[in-house]
Amino acid sequence: MLKNMRFKQKLLISFLAAGIIPALLLGIVTIRVAGNFMERIELEELSAISQNKKLRIEQHFHDRLVYVQTVADTDDIKNFVTALIDYHDRINVLADGPFDVSSAEYKQIVASSSEFLMTFWKRSGFHNIFLICAGHGHVMATADREKDLGTNLQYGRYKDSGLAELWRKTVNTGKTTMVDFRPYAPSNNEPAAFIGIPVQDRSGKMVSVLACQLSLDPINAIMQEKNGLGNSGASFLVGPDKLMRSDLKLDSLHHSIKASFADPGLGRMETSATNDALAGKTGKGTTIDFRGIKVVSAYTPVDILGLQWGLVAQIDASEAFASVTRLIWIILSIAACSLLAVAVCSFWLTRLIYRPLAQTTTELRTASEELKTAAQQQFTSTTEQATATTEINTTFTEMTTSSKMILATAKEVVGAAETTNTASSNGKESLEHAVQGIEKIEGQVGKIVQNMLELGEKTKQMDLAVEMINELSGQTTILSYNATIEAEGAGQEGRRFSALAELIMKLANKAVESSKEIKSLIEGVQKSANTTLLATEEGMKAVEEGKKHAVDSNRHFDDILNASEDTLTSAKEIEMIISQQNTAIEETSVGVEDIHQASEEVKVSSEETLKTAELILDMSDKLSRL
Repeated sequence: MLKNMRFKQKLLISFLAAGIIPALLLGIVTIRVAGNFMERIELEELSAISQNKKLRIEQHFHDRLVYVQTVADTDDIKNFVTALIDYHDRINVLADGPFDVSSAEYKQIVASSSEFLMTFWKRSGFHNIFLICAGHGHVMATADREKDLGTNLQYGRYKDSGLAELWRKTVNTGKTTMVDFRPYAPSNNEPAAFIGIPVQDRSGKMVSVLACQLSLDPINAIMQEKNGLGNSGASFLVGPDKLMRSDLKLDSLHHSIKASFADPGLGRMETSATNDALAGKTGKGTTIDFRGIKVVSAYTPVDILGLQWGLVAQIDASEAFASVTRLIWIILSIAACSLLAVAVCSFWLTRLIYRPLAQTTTELRTASEELKTAAQQQFTSTTEQATATTEINTTFTEMTTSSKMILATAKEVVGAAETTNTASSNGKESLEHAVQGIEKIEGQVGKIVQNMLELGEKTKQMDLAVEMINELSGQTTILSYNATIEAEGAGQEGRRFSALAELIMKLANKAVESSKEIKSLIEGVQKSANTTLLATEEGMKAVEEGKKHAVDSNRHFDDILNASEDTLTSAKEIEMIISQQNTAIEETSVGVEDIHQASEEVKVSSEETLKTAELILDMSDKLSRL
């Protein structure tokens, strides 16, 4: 589901989650912590209330007991009991008979001796006070003259009552005893509890039992105090029979002491708190009470003169946790406001972040499209450039080959020029020898008149050869100038120099052939000169003229030699220029190769740039779809 959402929605959800989840967790933790804390406070307060009431109840009974024991040891009580016992013995009351409380003597005894008892009764707060004969169980005197006055607790109609049980326990143990609540007929069959204390005569013999019927008012006064219990709170006492030992205002119809004993089926208090308290446990917690309502309760056992009651203090959970409920509503209200603020901030932050992101995405898409176009153009250009550099590299390779061939040809021209120069030098040397021979045969001209004619013919042929050499020398000179001019442009038009070099080579060959012919002619002249060496003086002029021609020929050979040397120098310069040109071409070829390699690298780089541009464009498309 999240994969199909746009980035803006994901961003909004992220902000909402970042704000809402901590707020919810904080609210939940706060509610739980505050709830637990306030529940502990309520439980501790209830526990303190229950402990306070326990101490007060126990203290109340302890105070009553001390008070009764003090009264039982007074002379007034002892005197009153002694008078009653004497009366009892004088009238010979049967062990199973009643005690006469209607005689004038009895009334006189009571009138004169009961004042202290009545004062004690009024101050003590007991419901009634009894003086019971220890020997026979006769009720000899009471503060509130009810039906039990004068009865025999051992054999009479109240022998099974709580007062009779108290009398028996006290007589049998000789100690202070207490009998728990149960219905007592003389008190309109209402529940009654009794405390019994032995009364001894002056000799230390127990002669009577001072019994006190407990009043519910002090107990109810303590248990029905509402301090710390709110409107629904209550505290109550329960006996081992799980019937009430104090009146519960929450349900006075069934759970007062009187109602619970009257109808135990409805008045019995059956809850986990009362069960634990009666089991001797002290605790607190949340439970369900007798009404089926959830309550917070604290319970503890109460020891009343050897009897164990259970004391429970409780308050409805709804009231006890009302502050928690209010806190929850406050936290929920704050959380709602916080969530609203988080939602507003999330929308605002999402808008704040997404707007420039969308704008950046648009700009990125535009830039990536431009980059893609530029990369495509660069790729096309570098492809064409790579192709062009490939062709240029091929051309330069061919030029390097041609340049090498031209250089080889130039070297051959230099070799031919050197050969021509050597041949010319040799011809000049031979001609000089011929001139010397002519000089030697100058004196022999006479003898070689005939030969001189032949020599004249030979000389004519020599003249033709010389003219040819002259012509060749002129053409060579012109060609040399042309070669020089062409050599200067050899770097651009290398092939034209090749044709020129070929012409130079042909002319050089002709010069060689001419030199050979000249040499042959000179040899013929030498032979003729040798033949006509002894010729006559008539031939002197011819000899001199031949000598002159030989000298001229020598001069021409000097010119030919000079021209050949110039040609050799020019050929060497051309060779050097061509060699330099070949080196430059090779270096240029290497540079072109480097350019070609760089072009290929640029081509690869532009191709990668094109792919990158396409990738960025694809990313911008994805961003624009977010």
